[in-house]
This record gives sequence, C-alpha cells and structure tokens, in this order.
Amino acid sequence: MTVKSFEQYFQSLVLICISFITASVVFFAIALSISSNPHGATASPQQVLMLNIVSPVFAVICLLTGWVIYKKRLAKVKQRPTLDEKLAGYKMTVIARYILMDAPSLIACLCCLLAGEVQLLIVTGIMILIMLYLLPQKQRLMKELNFSAAQIEAINTGKRKT
Repeated sequence: MTVKSFEQYFQSLVLICISFITASVVFFAIALSISSNPHGATASPQQVLMLNIVSPVFAVICLLTGWVIYKKRLAKVKQRPTLDEKLAGYKMTVIARYILMDAPSLIACLCCLLAGEVQLLIVTGIMILIMLYLLPQKQRLMKELNFSAAQIEAINTGKRKT
C-alpha cells in the first residue's frame, strides 16, 4: 500500500463516518422543527413515558454492543497478515460501530416525532457527540492496528513529501 492510497483510504473512512453523523444531524433538525410546531401529537401519556424509557435504553444497549463488537473485531483484524487486510477489516469494524451509534439516534428522532416530546432528542444529541468524539484519527488507527515502526515511518515520511 502506498502512502497516497493510505491517505485515500483514511479520507474515505472519515467520509463514511461523517455521513452517519450527517444523517443523525438531519433527522435531529427535522424532528426538532416538526416537534417545535406541535401539530397535535397523538401519543398518550403512557406512550410518551414508554418512549422516554425505550429511547435511552436502546441507545445504551447499542453503545455497549458496539463497544463489544468493536473490541472483538479489532482483535481479529490485528492478526491479519497484510496491511491491506488490516485496513479493510478496520473499515468494516468502524462502519459497524457507527451503524450501532446511528440507529439509536434515528430511533430517538422517530420517538420524538411520535410523542411530540423534544426532550427525546437529547439521545440524538448525545449520540452525535459520541460519533464526533470517535471520529477516526490516523494516530488512533495506527495504534489500534499495531502498525510496525517501518509502516508508521513510511506513512509519516510519505505524508511530509506529499
């Protein structure tokens, strides 16, 4: 793998993650604008209470599941023999993690639309912040995949030449 192709790989990985974040932000904005102008939400108080419980519980379950899957897959990816195989596995691992963070965000928006309760969007806001915090970084990628010193040096040296 050349340095240029590593840069392209990393840019595409970040772009995928930003796409997930953008989807959550768009749904957040739509849900906020619709629920800010109440048009007669039909949810009963019991349903609102249930949605206020379901949304954050689902978010916690997805975060924990994503964390477990990420750690298990990362351990397998580290063992792959070639750099290309490691990077391909890492990309799929990150995508799986982002899917599991995006789902509760979108569910919270849906719950907000069903219940007409804006506070349900707190889950979406928290998930967006977590996705931004976990946005892939080259240093984290290199550390998590246990790149050899030679691989890191080639990437760093090539980056300065580009």
